[in-house]
Amino acid sequence: MKINAYVWLVMAYVLSTTLNTDSRIMYTLPAYVGIILKHDTQVLLVKRCNSDWASERWNFPGGLLENGETLLEAAVRETKEETGVTVEEQDFTLVHVLHVQAGGTNTRTIIGFYFMATKWNGTPINNEPDKHSDIGWFEVHNLPTTTTEHARQALQGLLNNSAYSEN
Repeated sequence: MKINAYVWLVMAYVLSTTLNTDSRIMYTLPAYVGIILKHDTQVLLVKRCNSDWASERWNFPGGLLENGETLLEAAVRETKEETGVTVEEQDFTLVHVLHVQAGGTNTRTIIGFYFMATKWNGTPINNEPDKHSDIGWFEVHNLPTTTTEHARQALQGLLNNSAYSEN
């Protein structure tokens, strides 16, 4: 897996906030992984449903880390759970980090780590029809109008080679 220097700094900061031992209040920031499966000029999106956040909107597959799980383990698990395909850890590249602040359409403060893969085993399917009403491939420059702001921001970061953004 490839990670640029700026992303390492962001990850070190996030980890240091939970390892703090001085008089400051310790803060734990929940994390999620977003999965960008990219084939040529297209990316795979899932249409969320039955959700308190972004229901009926297109988004990248992904989800929250589980207890004791690494970012890459979460990326592998979420990809398999939601799309039915298998991506090996070494085939993921961390391409963007998105720090989301609660407010507006954001239901919580959270940090997202977006991993891209261009190689996988299997054919993507809607493997969680209770969470997604549809799945599809879309041109990176022609996403559905109902694509989440987070997905657009992460994709823009990837296309502009920008490792970090805030929402």
